[in-house]
Amino acid sequence: MYRFSEVFADGLGRFSGGRVSIHLRQGARPVFMRARPLAYALREPVERALEQLVRDGVLTPVERSDWATPIVPVLKKDGNIRICADYKLTLNKVLEVDRYPLPRIDDLLSRLHGGERFSKIDLSQAYAQFELDESKKYTVINTHKGLYMYNRLVYGLSSSPGIFQKYLEELLTGLPNVGVFLDDVIITGPDSRSHIKNLYKVFERLQSHGLRVKKEKCVFFAESINYLGHVISKEGVHTCPEKVWAIVNTPAPTNISELRSFIGLVMYYDALSCLPQPVHKRLPKSEEMNYINFVENFLPVTNDDVRTATASDPELSRILTYVQSGWPASCPKEVLQQYYIKRNELYIDRGCIMWGYRLVIPRTLRKKILMQLHTGHMGIVKTKSIARSYVWWPNIDTDVESECRACETCAVESQAPPRTPPQPWPYHLQPWSRLHIDFLGPFNGKKFLILIDSSTKWLEVFEMPKTNATAVIKVLRCTFARFGLPLELVSDQGPPFTSAEFKEFLTRNGIQQRFSPAYHPSSNGAAENAVNICKKAIKKAHRESIDVDAALQTFLLTYRNSIHSSTGESPSMLLQKRTLRSRLDLLRSDRALINKVNQAQSKQVEYTGGVQRSFAPGEPVWVREYGHKDRWVKGTIVHGEGSRRYSVDKGDSRQVVKHVDQIKRRSGLYDIPFPEEQSESMRVQIPDSSGSARDGMSKEDDGPDTSPTTVVGDSGKERKRVSSERIKSPGIDYSTPPTSPSAPSPEPPRARSGRVRKPVVRFQV
Repeated sequence: MYRFSEVFADGLGRFSGGRVSIHLRQGARPVFMRARPLAYALREPVERALEQLVRDGVLTPVERSDWATPIVPVLKKDGNIRICADYKLTLNKVLEVDRYPLPRIDDLLSRLHGGERFSKIDLSQAYAQFELDESKKYTVINTHKGLYMYNRLVYGLSSSPGIFQKYLEELLTGLPNVGVFLDDVIITGPDSRSHIKNLYKVFERLQSHGLRVKKEKCVFFAESINYLGHVISKEGVHTCPEKVWAIVNTPAPTNISELRSFIGLVMYYDALSCLPQPVHKRLPKSEEMNYINFVENFLPVTNDDVRTATASDPELSRILTYVQSGWPASCPKEVLQQYYIKRNELYIDRGCIMWGYRLVIPRTLRKKILMQLHTGHMGIVKTKSIARSYVWWPNIDTDVESECRACETCAVESQAPPRTPPQPWPYHLQPWSRLHIDFLGPFNGKKFLILIDSSTKWLEVFEMPKTNATAVIKVLRCTFARFGLPLELVSDQGPPFTSAEFKEFLTRNGIQQRFSPAYHPSSNGAAENAVNICKKAIKKAHRESIDVDAALQTFLLTYRNSIHSSTGESPSMLLQKRTLRSRLDLLRSDRALINKVNQAQSKQVEYTGGVQRSFAPGEPVWVREYGHKDRWVKGTIVHGEGSRRYSVDKGDSRQVVKHVDQIKRRSGLYDIPFPEEQSESMRVQIPDSSGSARDGMSKEDDGPDTSPTTVVGDSGKERKRVSSERIKSPGIDYSTPPTSPSAPSPEPPRARSGRVRKPVVRFQV
């Protein structure tokens, strides 16, 4: 043990030959199961076991998972708890099981032949010494303490025995007198030297690969050892006393039933099955009885049987008399109507009634005849054809059909019945009333949710990393936020759509849920057609090496603008009352619409009114200031920023962009500012009708003002200065500043409006 101290060390070993994988079948859907209720007496031991597995690195707590398997705590002999997962409900159904064969017991025992003494090595937590790769995400267990993910190979998986047996056999291959069956390794040798040598090689390989054994369960150099229900010693293989205790203590059989039970009991050891031959001879011979039943059940009906049954049949016995003695003038009974119609074609042959070349079968033999006719399972049409060649009785076609339809073999192997004519869903005039959804994929590892509106044929496609109910609800919630809530939602009976969470979501939003029958996609035809259309688009994108997401969005834009054959309109026109803009719209320009809009805008401008103004670079102006004690500050025009905006220098090395309505001229006849520091006794002269300025007017401030100005009089009250636009004299154009006060513009006067002008307010000093 000192030489191989790592093999016998405490703790969990780790196989250094690589990580192992578990594989799921294609299209496997995640299964999440709730934690099972746990007895209060087991909670504390289970929690201790979980904590120990976490410390050993076997388990890792996780917050979320698509897979979850409930646990089954098992009480071991030493009183501890073993955590087992019930994977038969989840993973085992969809696992690609590693079919590595377990060795036959006879083969293992033959390897140990000739051994003098025997040693048995038991690997400590055998499966848990093999690490899992990324596939460990499927092994999550659900406990009352939350979710845990296995990092090591776990008991309960269908693939675990095959994986473990494969790696351990490859590890110990080539070693003589060594048998491996899962975690039990048996070593022997023809003598002690060979035995020790074989033990040394086994421990050397285990240590080099990081595996450890449980020394409490190991046995070394024993004269006999229990292995797989057998006792192995140098004398050979013997039965295990514990296994044959029930056989030894079984009382001797006293009747046939007890004898059969005894024979089944001793079959536990296959080698013993050849010993009780004298006992078998005492069993009754059932073969002869079965043979008699076979002949009785399938013996063909002969002419003598028909003749005898005809004479005793209530109907045919009367028909026999009528054929021999003559028919009455009318049919005596309704049940004989079919015979009466054919009365001229019926005759008797060797005591049997014949209709043409067909034998009329009595009622008691019809079932046997039907069985003989249908022996070949030829179907209704061909069975009728065969029957018409040999036999007849009233309503024979109906009886043949009933016999064929009742045949279980024909029903199981027959094809599906002919499809019924398609039944269209009711059409809703209101858009977005009934939606059909289905999944597409997996397609190159991706799955998509397809949603189509039955009224407008509007199509939506969403890539789905997860296909559970929560993910579907998230997508539908975003879609409903854009288009509103539908009245109905049609889907198949997949797990996401039948979950309680999904049903609650629809009920809460007043949406009626409808299901298509299982394995009948045509009932959800709208979604099925949409899936096929999108599948073709994805395949074309792959063929042209185009990004699937980009190709899907391009396809959806084109599809929504295309006229649908059912509605005669495009989905975008029916749902949004417009055609979505695409690259093709760059090829044309609707000038008629543009001109119409421009005319409407011109009328609005004309109706609103206003004065057109423009400024030249370098022109001194007043600029409207906000949040300042002076509402108007000085500035200079720098340049224009468009038809209505100017960049203005305010004199403090700052340039601001102002609208033309926030600017007024600082040089002109009527744009005379009145700063607060100006003398109150200053007299402002108003130009007379000739346009000449009175005394007191500054020569440098000439030019018309287009906005009202506030002035201060002797009383200190503010007055509104009348805009120069309202006191223009006839024959003078004040749209631009005049070059001289005495030189009026020669341009013709503007048309005067019919408005009543208010009198001029004079400034009185």
